Amino acid sequence: MRLLALVLVVALSSGVAHAQTDGLTIDLAPLGERPPELSEQRPYELVLTEGVTATLAAFLNARSCTRASVRSLAFEDVSGSDVSTRRLSEDGGRVFKERLFVDMCGAQYMPNYYFIHAPDRPLRMTEGVPGQTRASLQLQADVQPLVLRVARTLAQCPEPNNLGLVHTTVDEARAEDDGAWEETWIVSACRARVDIPVRFQPSERGGIDFAINGENARVTR
Repeated sequence: MRLLALVLVVALSSGVAHAQTDGLTIDLAPLGERPPELSEQRPYELVLTEGVTATLAAFLNARSCTRASVRSLAFEDVSGSDVSTRRLSEDGGRVFKERLFVDMCGAQYMPNYYFIHAPDRPLRMTEGVPGQTRASLQLQADVQPLVLRVARTLAQCPEPNNLGLVHTTVDEARAEDDGAWEETWIVSACRARVDIPVRFQPSERGGIDFAINGENARVTR
């Protein structure tokens, strides 16, 4: 998939933040209060809007769509979500997660962005897997390659470029008192959709274990 070359011009106001690109305008709804440290070097809205612009540039319909609306669904401090982020917080750093809802000419997307703030270092932003996942950023990095491998095999998709994770959902009915939960990770693989159940279980050693249920995965074309 070829990325679009986009030029970003952002105008921030008390109402809506607009990002104008070559043929695509991004409307970012007011976010509400955010920690001041996220805007120490540059306005947080600007950094976030640039990230959304880069994400949408990879969408095919960005070539013909002229406007995308973006609003925040959730914002939280996830500094204690796993061992690596807890270590960071011990040194005075924090990790924040912003979940957005994006509508680009009828195509809907739910990206998750993570902002890593550490004293005396530039703010870092990284994109997590999309959707409702409860998995930490590190856990996402562990799960995603295996999920993509299962999807590629089930969909008989030989081309890596035609493989991508598009959404995650949480099965609230399967959440348990011991902290275990189940998600479905949805992959696009060579024009097929593959829904793969993933179970997350707190480990006795600390952290979270996960198991991919390939036998219950569904492939639709």
